[in-house]
Amino acid sequence: MKINKLLASILVFLLSLFSFSPIFAESKQDITFESKMIDAYTEQIKAYGYGEEHIITINHTTHILTIDGEEIIPTIIDYPQPQATLDSNSAINLSYEIPWRGAVAMAGAIVATIPGIGWTIAGSIAAAIATEGNPLFITMTQYKSIENYYSSYTGSYYKKAINMNIRAYSPRNVLIYGPVNGAWFDPVRPS
Repeated sequence: MKINKLLASILVFLLSLFSFSPIFAESKQDITFESKMIDAYTEQIKAYGYGEEHIITINHTTHILTIDGEEIIPTIIDYPQPQATLDSNSAINLSYEIPWRGAVAMAGAIVATIPGIGWTIAGSIAAAIATEGNPLFITMTQYKSIENYYSSYTGSYYKKAINMNIRAYSPRNVLIYGPVNGAWFDPVRPS
C-alpha cells in the first residue's frame, strides 16, 4: 500500500514535468501516453497503440471525462465522512460509466479519472474487460485538503485532492480493482 502511494506520487510529479512527452506503459502492451495540461484545471491524455489513437481529457473541477469528444458526466453524490487529514465537508462520490472504445482508450480514461493509478494498473483493468467489450464502472470518493496551496500558473490558491475508496467494476458488477486509496494530487497546475 505504501509502495503504491509512493509510486502514485512519483507518477503525478513526473506527469507535471512533462508537457506532451511520451510516457510508456510498464506492461507487455505497446501503449504510449502523452499528457499535458490544456488549461489550469483540464488534463489531456493522448493514447496510442494497437492501431488506435484516442484523446482523453479530464476536468478536475467539473470531473467531466471526455473520450474522443464524447463527454462522460459522472454521478456526483456529496458524502461527508470524517477523516483526520481531510476536509470532510468537501467529500463527493464520483461514479463513472466509461464506454468501451478499445484497451488504449480505456486505460487512458482510467488514468485520467484516477490520478496516480499508474499505466500498468490501468492497462490491467482495461485488459480485464477487454473480451467483454462492455462499459467499465469506476467509483470513488474525492476529498480536498484543509490547507490552501498557491499556483503561480493561475495566480490563485487551490486545495489538493485525493481519491479514496477507488473501485473498478465490470458490467456484471464484478469487482476488478480496489478498494484502494489514491495519493494526494494537484487538480490545478501548480506552477
